[in-house]
Parts: sequence; structure tokens; C-alpha cells
Amino acid sequence: MNNPTGKIMGDDLTNLLDKEYNLHLNHIINKLSQLDATDTFYKWHHIVLSIEEFINIPLYEIDDINDMETILSTPLSMNFLENEQLINAIKIIQNTFDNNIATRFINLLVMTIAINHSFKLHGINLFDDDTYLDTIGNAVVYYQSRRRYFITLLYLIPKISKGIQKISNNDLLNELLHIIEVHCIPVTSINHKQILHKIYSDFYVVSDGHAVTGNYHYQPLDELFLEPERISIVDQMIYRNEQITQLELFTIPEGKVFSTSELKNSILLIESAYAFYEIEDSDFIMYKNIIFNLLKHSDDNYFISISKKEFEKIIVNYSNTNKTKIYNNLLNHSTDYIVNLNSFHPLIELNLKYVSNVNLLMRFLYYFKNIFLNRKKRFQIHAGFVFEDIVKQELSNAGFFITDIKRINRKEFDVVTIKNNIIYNFQCKNNLIDLTYLQAFQKKFIRYNKYLVNYYSKALLNEEHREGLLQNKLSINTINHYVVSRFPVITNNERIISFNNLQNFAKEI
Repeated sequence: MNNPTGKIMGDDLTNLLDKEYNLHLNHIINKLSQLDATDTFYKWHHIVLSIEEFINIPLYEIDDINDMETILSTPLSMNFLENEQLINAIKIIQNTFDNNIATRFINLLVMTIAINHSFKLHGINLFDDDTYLDTIGNAVVYYQSRRRYFITLLYLIPKISKGIQKISNNDLLNELLHIIEVHCIPVTSINHKQILHKIYSDFYVVSDGHAVTGNYHYQPLDELFLEPERISIVDQMIYRNEQITQLELFTIPEGKVFSTSELKNSILLIESAYAFYEIEDSDFIMYKNIIFNLLKHSDDNYFISISKKEFEKIIVNYSNTNKTKIYNNLLNHSTDYIVNLNSFHPLIELNLKYVSNVNLLMRFLYYFKNIFLNRKKRFQIHAGFVFEDIVKQELSNAGFFITDIKRINRKEFDVVTIKNNIIYNFQCKNNLIDLTYLQAFQKKFIRYNKYLVNYYSKALLNEEHREGLLQNKLSINTINHYVVSRFPVITNNERIISFNNLQNFAKEI
């Protein structure tokens, strides 16, 4: 798609973004509609398994740090047999995991090398430093960054693929990655630009006819392309480990990356980690029990397939109200791309069956865990305290001295620090932002973003009015005030820092 060139703003930009947005959406739907639903779904589902294993093996499944670094730094090149480090990396995989996993890893390696070659030929640059997929580590980062789109296509294929086209296993990844890179990624990028255009009156883009770059940017995700949350399970384990009770865990089979036992253990860990916030008094327990029953319908420790009749038996004893809730949360019948992009439902309907996998089930329960907890006042209050501890740790790592000041003359402070004989006073804000609103409900997102920016600006003004308390207490005159927002907001106020940018901010001080 060739765009106008030069600087584009105002109504011209609005019209361009709307036009391109709809064109990309139509291309996604048109391409998928030509495919055979059953054939494509099962092939793509197995590719998703390969990709998930490819991501997890070097990052989380290799105990020896040297072996992990060997795998991640391994160069990917067409001369496969002459690549000694690649051969060594494959031997590590083969000695650690069962033959099926090792075979899938090798097959995806070969496909990735071919895809990397294709990206270079077509000028598709995935990284700012022109490294492409030149190492296993870069390939892991790439696949991790596209996880959301892999799942979105998995959701959509059974619902909109009505054609007869069947693509071979070796070609399917290349074909669907093309859709993701050329159409899915631009939809997200255009969406962010539409929001920035509505928030900033001076927003513009510069186009060379192909690539379009804006003068403002928005990054909603944390490290490892994770969505922000008030207290992640990792945060809870680090900063509130004393609240986690000892667990009797299921035995995990050796040589596996994923298993039903591992999922059960993860669910038990969530239940224990958040017991202090009374998670048991929510629908979490109902969904936990349903998932445990669904796992009985897996015969390979990853895929789950259950007939509609068998699923009805699992939920037969729940009330009609809960049954409706269960179906609404576990299934999504929409054919809308944006709805599926923002969905976390774990069951996919195909040929009178419901199909899933252990990662989809975990993804669902972890997401809904946050919905359950965010409604609880106790969680909201304590999440604020945990966030203050996280901010302190980040700032301490960057060389800030963390004072013990919490209250002066009945006035409360969050995180007061000193660096280079300057006081840096941070207010920590944990106000929830639902990132699904970015594309599904733009107007609501923009309205709430405006509210938060105004709220945070007033908080900074209040800190300025009482800064004398800190100056007198610490005998330092120079003081700077900041708000750190756990969930990223869109603002040009440099004193309002999104947490995902705190590390970069701290390094520059």
C-alpha cells in the first residue's frame, strides 16, 4: 500500500489513517476466508505449540546459564551444517527434551532461517538495528512479540475460513506471518496513531510512501511484551513471599516444556499467592475447577479437545446464571478482528468440539484473576504498597538513595529519594487502565487517559505546595517531583512517568 509522502496532519491524516485501517482489516479477513478451516486450524495450532516451546526453552527451561547463552547467541544462517554453534545448541536441546520437542525445535529453526532470508529479500526490518532474525535470541524476541497475533489468527480461522485452500505445514507459517507483518501489525500501529492524533493537536506523521513515522509514540506493554498489572505473580513472590503458603504440587513429567501437571501447579500457585486478597471469594475457584476437569481431556499434555456434550456435563450442576457467565467467558463467537485481538477466551469451537491448549487455559485464568482481584478494595490498597516497593527497587538499582520518609506533620509521601544532592520525590499511582480499550473502545480510553493526566498533574501541584516539608527535613533545597504510573498514560508532561519507562528515566539522572 503506497501512502502519500511528506508530512501529513489534520484532516488529511485522519482520512489516511481511517482508510489504511479498513484496508488492512479487509486484507486480513479476505486472506483467511480463502482457507480450509479445519485443515488450517489444526496445522496452525501445532505451529503455535512449536513457537511456544521455541520461546520457553532457552528462556525458562535450560538450567545451565552457559547452555542458555549458547542457545540464545547461536547465529542463524543458511549454511546449516557448517554452523558449529547451531549444532551444539541442537545437541543441548536433544539431550534435555524428548524427541518430539527436539524435532519441533529443529523444524522451526529451519523455517525461521528461511523466513529471515525472505524478510531480508523483501526489506521487512523487524529491529531498529538491522539485525533481523540473525540469532536464536532475536528469533525468540520476535516470536514473543507476535504471540498475541498468533492467538488472534487461531481464534479467527474456525470462524471466518470458509474456503478450500490448504497450505502445507512448511509454507503455512510463512503465509500467516506475512499477514501478521503486512496487515496485523499495521492495524495496531494505525490504532495508536489514531489515538495520538486525537490526544495531541500537533500530532503528525512523516511518510516516505511506505513507512509512516509519528512525532509521538505510545508503548503500552512492559518488558517481554507483557501487559502491565497491579501485582504480577512474580511481584507477589518477590515482595510478598511471606504471604504464599507451602503447596503440595503435582509431579511434572521429565523432558517436557508444557504439561497438564505444570498448569495445575501454576493454578495452585496463583490461588496461594493471592489468598491474602481473598481470591477464593470469587469466580476464580469455579473456573479453576472447570479447567481441572478440562485437563482430563488432554492425552498429550498440551492440546485439549472435548465434545460439546461432554463439556455440558462438566458445568451441568452450575446455576443458569453461572452457565451463561461460563459460556460468555470461555467462548467468543465474534468474527470481528478487533474483538478477537482483545479476547482471552480459552475454548475455540470447531466441528462440534471445543478445542484449547494448556497455555490458552492459563492465559485465560491469569487474565480473569486480575478482573476478580481488581474489584476487591483490599487488593487495590495493598497493590499500591507493593508498587511503591517495586519503584524503590528500580530507583535503588539506578543509584538513588531511598529515604525512610513516609510522613511529615501528618502529610504522607510515597517514595522520597536523593541523588547528587537533589531530592527526587515520587508519587506512585496504580490506577488501572484496561488496555483492551485501546482498540475496542477508543473514546473511553481517550476520556479516561485525559482524566488520569489531569489527576496526576494536580497531584504534582500538591507536592509542590508542600515541598518545604521535605526540604527542611533533609536540609536540601533542590527538589523535583514526579508521578510514576503503573499503567502507561499518554502525555507530554515529562514529570509523569509510565513505569515501563522508569528504568530509562532513572539512568538519565
